[in-house]
Amino acid sequence: MKKTSLFVLCFIIWLLIVWEFEIQSLIVGFIVSLVISRIFGGMNREYALRLREIKSINFIIFFIKIFVTWIKASIKQIYAITASNKFESKVIEIKLSVTEPKVIAFVVWALNFYPGLIVVSEKDSFIKVSTMDTNIDWVKSEIIKLEDLLKKVFI
Repeated sequence: MKKTSLFVLCFIIWLLIVWEFEIQSLIVGFIVSLVISRIFGGMNREYALRLREIKSINFIIFFIKIFVTWIKASIKQIYAITASNKFESKVIEIKLSVTEPKVIAFVVWALNFYPGLIVVSEKDSFIKVSTMDTNIDWVKSEIIKLEDLLKKVFI
């Protein structure tokens, strides 16, 4: 990617993340975008493809799925706060079928966006998940679906 287009893209993303148009955030965003464009702007496409090819359509599907589950989690959290009955949490331990650290990191990150799920710990392809749901089979099936999608992206 050209350095100028990468700089503009980074600066726009910075402004969307910060969302405050103050002079300090503009200066910091300018400097961060400049540093990122200087470091990564000279990389050509052939070098990037030699490192590792990521299937982009599956990555987009992954982020759309995470965004939808984030909205569901927000709605469920509002319901849990306003409901008269209280939910009890259960901690379950699940063994992941993948061993690649990058895939495990994305699974853990994505599970924290799911409604009623929080990853408590992760070690050697075992994760402990705290859930408000009583349907543990649903949790395990969602983890399997997420692993399959991430296998298509990274492997």
